[in-house]
Amino acid sequence: MIMDEIIARKRQDLHLLVAPKTLKPSTQDFLKAIMEPGLQVIAEVKEKSPSTGVLCVAYQPEVIAQEYKKGGAAAISVLTDIPYFGGQMTDLTKVKQATDLPVLCKDFIISEIQIEVARHYGADAVLLIVRVLDVETLKQLKVKIESLNMLALIEIFDEADLEKALLVDPKVLMINHRDLDTLKVDCATSNALIDKIPAGIPVVAASGIMEPKQALEFDARIKAVLIGTALLKSSDAAEFIRALKNEVLSGRREVDHRLGHGPKVKICGITNLEDALLCERLGADYLGFIFEESSKRCIDYAKARSIIARLTTAKAVGVFVKQEAQEIHEVAEDLKLAAVQVYQDFDLSPVPFEVIRVLRVKEAQDFLKIQILRDKYSRDFILLDTYHEQQLGGTGQCFDWRLLPKDLSRCFLSGGIRPENVIAASAYQPFGLDLASGVEVSPGKKDAHKVKKLFEELHHGT
Repeated sequence: MIMDEIIARKRQDLHLLVAPKTLKPSTQDFLKAIMEPGLQVIAEVKEKSPSTGVLCVAYQPEVIAQEYKKGGAAAISVLTDIPYFGGQMTDLTKVKQATDLPVLCKDFIISEIQIEVARHYGADAVLLIVRVLDVETLKQLKVKIESLNMLALIEIFDEADLEKALLVDPKVLMINHRDLDTLKVDCATSNALIDKIPAGIPVVAASGIMEPKQALEFDARIKAVLIGTALLKSSDAAEFIRALKNEVLSGRREVDHRLGHGPKVKICGITNLEDALLCERLGADYLGFIFEESSKRCIDYAKARSIIARLTTAKAVGVFVKQEAQEIHEVAEDLKLAAVQVYQDFDLSPVPFEVIRVLRVKEAQDFLKIQILRDKYSRDFILLDTYHEQQLGGTGQCFDWRLLPKDLSRCFLSGGIRPENVIAASAYQPFGLDLASGVEVSPGKKDAHKVKKLFEELHHGT
């Protein structure tokens, strides 16, 4: 098989590598680059491959990389294998000098000296293929890569690979659609495997992506795609990348943390960009920004605007308590809100945004108000929250869910929801779940562990 042949050749050629005398750690964050909002592209340069033959007659990796950058690539993958892909380690330097993008050394890594040489020539990340390494070697090489402040991009193909990869605590996984033993490609591999990957581990999909519209076929938890052959065969690689990214940005790629099943998730009380991007990446459908000065989770309009501008998939919800209708309209237009959440009973029509009306539940007869609100505001959503004399939301307290009516269509369930009871809350089949304190370290600061745990429960609990 071709993989056995390649690895045997690698072992044979290791003695040709010269260890650098000194090494400086990478200063570019490869992971951060591919975790930016939207579907990111890792664009690959290579002269040839065993599956396609020669791709570039006059191979100039630095020129190709510059075109990729014009199209909006987040990072560049450089094939550095000579016999089978026509690349070499010096190509890393050429690409690095031609662009300011982080660079991945894509090779068949089996020894620490390869990692040292890759870093010497400018690599910011190094590929490790699970299939060709035992667990101890995989762990050893990952430690070496990270000691040089580079990212270890762990490549898997099937469940057996995934089980092995998880033993080394990967920061990111890449699902290769190509079976390295047979060279056959199946782009359904990533969607079939991703639900088995713990929430919170970013995923890259690679191989077989031949046209931009394929971006719509991938699960929304895939944060980046690695593309080589299609770009090298394209008459306009930059436009190919732009077209692929536009498929996502146009909104035709629906984000759903559980492949379209179960309630939507709204994380409220967002006060910083880090929390917003984390929640969006893990699958939040709505992010709530509270514009009430008395709230511990209050955020001003200017800061909210800067965060909302970075969102690509989650809907931004402005939470208004005392503001009048005119101000709500003005703020919604200025901040480009997708929805507003209001506590007051007034008509906001006509509206270019979704409206969520809060109904605070104290006793069973309060649920009768659901139908009153539905009759009065038929297009609006209703958020059912726990009544508290001194606090509007974020109390961490549940009301008695057993009293809920059967029909919770267009209703958000809120109050005391957390990772430990989110499945129980989902069982009542509301349109959405609203959380704040249940996934926080303190008011306004999300707990990454709790947020990840929330989506893990949702992924595997339904």
